[in-house]
Amino acid sequence: MSIKQDKILICVTGGGTGGHVEPLRAVIDVLNKHHAQIFWIGGANSVEERAAGDMGIKFVGVRVGKLRRYFALDNIIDIINVVFGYLQCLVTLIRRRPDVLFSKAGYVSVPAILAAATLRIPVVAHESDTVIGLANHIAQIVAKRFCTGFAMPFYGEKYNNKMVFTGNPVRSETETKSDLKLPDGKPVLAILGGSQGSKVLNKVIWELLPRLLKKYVVVHQVGPLNTSEAKLHYAKLLKSEKIGYIWTGYYNRPGMARLLTKANLVISRAGANAIADLSYYATPAVLIPLPSASANHQLINAQYVVERGGAVMLSQADASPNRLYDLIEHLLSRRSGLESMSRDIAKINPKNAAERVAKEVLEVAKGEK
Repeated sequence: MSIKQDKILICVTGGGTGGHVEPLRAVIDVLNKHHAQIFWIGGANSVEERAAGDMGIKFVGVRVGKLRRYFALDNIIDIINVVFGYLQCLVTLIRRRPDVLFSKAGYVSVPAILAAATLRIPVVAHESDTVIGLANHIAQIVAKRFCTGFAMPFYGEKYNNKMVFTGNPVRSETETKSDLKLPDGKPVLAILGGSQGSKVLNKVIWELLPRLLKKYVVVHQVGPLNTSEAKLHYAKLLKSEKIGYIWTGYYNRPGMARLLTKANLVISRAGANAIADLSYYATPAVLIPLPSASANHQLINAQYVVERGGAVMLSQADASPNRLYDLIEHLLSRRSGLESMSRDIAKINPKNAAERVAKEVLEVAKGEK
């Protein structure tokens, strides 16, 4: 442990997308309760820099390069960026000398991981999905502890001595902080296409709106880049229908908490964070994996949940308007089935996952592991 401060000093890294940032924020919330000093390394002018600012955490922006599983000319430029970022991280870590580096993955984490390994600063990493991402393949080699979001058999046996199942951290929010208002009297159907929305799911839902709104309140996260199209579809609805269609580009955490607490059924992609949220609020779901997800990890995530009774899965190829509508009708007409799915999905992810991850970080920082 560093001798330059009384408190534990923790460097966190990770980002690039909200999928890496939100779980990291959940862990930081817990670490703050332990009065740890924290600073965040990530890409400049990024989603992680904004998150750090929101949380009042010192942020160090470095150059980053995206890692790809295929050949592209951009790889050459990005390798140069990673090298520069690595040097920037070396300087930062030498100056501050944290007791531990915690990585929540994403390509932005690679320079900091490599710099920490060079300086023999212990690393704790976390993998959210059932398939290890490229950044975490590197982290897995150098990490002292490797936390997993799903059961450990998914990740092979080579590094079993480092692995610990923690689940995926969820940042708990009080739904009363949300201004999301839902009409009474009808079941609530929520559509979540991920933080960026899904053009494919949006198209299907917009085609189904007149039929769905006869029976359900439809709450639709369309994605920040799809709001103009959403306005056009909303304008076409009858005045009586508009009351039951609530859409937004993106829900903040309080809004998501209220929505998942009230929703009777969710249509969702199968990212690890989406599944963790559904599990946290015990919300039954139809999972439609993103076919283009790296290493098809969303399909494997969804299969894991379906095998345990917490959801049903529909492939994107099979998600025609009629097929999806029939499935929604079938599920929402079976109260006992929804209750069973609710109980089962609640078991998928530990509610205290953020505390579990923070515990590993603090123990490594203190030299206890």
